[in-house]
Amino acid sequence: MNSLKANIDFVNKLLNTKGISERQRFTILELFKLEMVEYEKQLLDVNSDVLKHVAGFEKAKNVFSKDKIINIHNPLKVVEILKLFTTNDTLKFTTHSWDKRKDGTEVVDRKTFSASLYSEFRKHNFNQLIDFGLEALYWTIYDFLFVDYESENLFNTKKGWAKNYEPKLPKGFKFGWGCSKFIEFYSNNQNNYMNYEIPKTMRPVIYTADFNDIFRKEQNIIKNDRDSLLKNTKLSKEIKEREIAKLESNLPRATDDDVEEVIPIDELAFRYFEDFVTIFKKQIEFRNNDFHNLILSEFSKQDRIDTNLELEGLKGLDIYTDTARIKAAIEKIAWNTLSSSRDKGKEIKVSSSFSPDNSYITIDIHHVGSFSNAHVDSNPKLNLREKAGDIWQIRDYLLNLCDFSIISTFKDKNGIEKPMEIEYLSKERGMINVDGEQFRIIELSEKPVGFTYRLKFYL
Repeated sequence: MNSLKANIDFVNKLLNTKGISERQRFTILELFKLEMVEYEKQLLDVNSDVLKHVAGFEKAKNVFSKDKIINIHNPLKVVEILKLFTTNDTLKFTTHSWDKRKDGTEVVDRKTFSASLYSEFRKHNFNQLIDFGLEALYWTIYDFLFVDYESENLFNTKKGWAKNYEPKLPKGFKFGWGCSKFIEFYSNNQNNYMNYEIPKTMRPVIYTADFNDIFRKEQNIIKNDRDSLLKNTKLSKEIKEREIAKLESNLPRATDDDVEEVIPIDELAFRYFEDFVTIFKKQIEFRNNDFHNLILSEFSKQDRIDTNLELEGLKGLDIYTDTARIKAAIEKIAWNTLSSSRDKGKEIKVSSSFSPDNSYITIDIHHVGSFSNAHVDSNPKLNLREKAGDIWQIRDYLLNLCDFSIISTFKDKNGIEKPMEIEYLSKERGMINVDGEQFRIIELSEKPVGFTYRLKFYL
């Protein structure tokens, strides 16, 4: 542990060296992260009496967390990962029908498919999504591919579907490729896996009041015993995990008779595996008219506000992204725009344009006739010095998903009003120093039509 402390002290000195550039800071942190990952592996490989130092290790690792030093913005990498569900020869067959070759044999080996999924998941380093701050998206994908809810630790907090999906579901999603019954189904016959009927207890459901009462009582009893085990300093981590698993195996399991109601999702009965796949795709991609419908829905919520909404070029877009976070950002943008439309103009125009090489699409949300005229340098909500406010929150939602900027007339250092674009997120600026410069100002030659939110999605 002394060598670890020495390394941390050394890196701290490097980061505080006068005149160090952001690129150098980034390189130092990336190298240090690799060293810490290797150190963690060494710790977990040794005997259990060393594991008591892991808490200290985690604390040391957090010294260089993104909230203290930098954020990484790499939307291209996120798109690359999500597109594997279309491009990768194994992962694509979790969301597409299994093709057959000319000789009638399937392109997928049903017996080895489950193992192949895990191999590809590791190979393509999906855990980068967690590094990018997209934890809910990561766990949604992980749950979709691997979790068997019949044997899963029921005390684990749902980090994926239940957290990520709207509307919130009472019991979340309980099905996926890891379900042992489903693996048995597609491994042992040639049926179309899309037609697999999901057991009722694995669908989003509302249980009967009687079952909920019984479950909660048993859950509270087991929780108390579990907490006691965790506080016992005489037991090793392995023994605690084993005893907790025994306790949780005693929780009551629901049957079809305990289900009061199955909850439809997006008008789907969620009865067959095909329904499940459709819902999953909506988590990782805007397809067909999804983005158009999102904009229309969010900008139509405030019926009491009299505005003219014009949508152009939003239909038929296919955008790989964390759709839940984009929805949250659009909801915030819509609220801000509609709220200010009471006294700053009634026309809202949302349009799209593709880059010449079709590598990205730009979405502009114009509040026609509305302008800021605020001082960029002195306005803490624009320059993000308060680390709070609507722009800060929108930027946080969009980090690693798309580039983001606002366009309007602003006052420069001399108090002169100029048309400007304030660029908060750009793939060209992959590092964002939380305590330093967090944006780039681009002076424009023409006055914009109004206050504009610009989102650039990579395809």
